[in-house]
Amino acid sequence: SSSSPGAPGGSGTGVRQGAMDDWLGDGEAALGKEDIVFSHATAPGQHVQLFRRLQARWQCYDAYARVSMSIGINQLLQTLNYYLLGCCLIENETPSTAIALTLVYQAGAMFILYMDVAGVSKLVVFGIQIIGTVPATVVLVSLAIADRETSGLLTQSDFNSWSEQIVPV
Repeated sequence: SSSSPGAPGGSGTGVRQGAMDDWLGDGEAALGKEDIVFSHATAPGQHVQLFRRLQARWQCYDAYARVSMSIGINQLLQTLNYYLLGCCLIENETPSTAIALTLVYQAGAMFILYMDVAGVSKLVVFGIQIIGTVPATVVLVSLAIADRETSGLLTQSDFNSWSEQIVPV
């Protein structure tokens, strides 16, 4: 055989000949060159059928990846919202911009959650996102109404009292 050692069906691995010929699992063989070039007119969609058979084995991994991406996008939007709150309220002192950006980012997070979650009532999805919106809203309100020095910085005593009310430790 001209196969290299370690290749499927190759010699030198200590495995009997042909034991590893199918890397795709229980009987799912990849399309060969002849299948692709010569049978396109007689069997259109064979690659789609192969994909569907293989996809059935990866559904749990696909679901896990989708959930992870949904949570990651939500966290990215929350992170950007907090960053922009700091930029708008602490550096630039523009509360109207901070309110607008918070509404946009929280609405975006709600829309993405609405699209990603299936099998749950939309009222539950709305409630879940409202819970996620509360911390950003508390930061927005606390920084917007906080007392500032003449230089624009937050006063230390006011900042401490607000932080103690928000997160009692």
